[in-house]
Amino acid sequence: MSPAMGICCRIARLIHKEGSCKMTTQMPLPHLFFYCTPT
Repeated sequence: MSPAMGICCRIARLIHKEGSCKMTTQMPLPHLFFYCTPT
């Protein structure tokens, strides 16, 4: 797990109490976005 992913998951837990982090590539932007979803 990358540091950014770890931070994202920590934020997800703060917001949702329990959460997961997923990484997705959204076109046309060439870089990865992290988004958190409640589990």
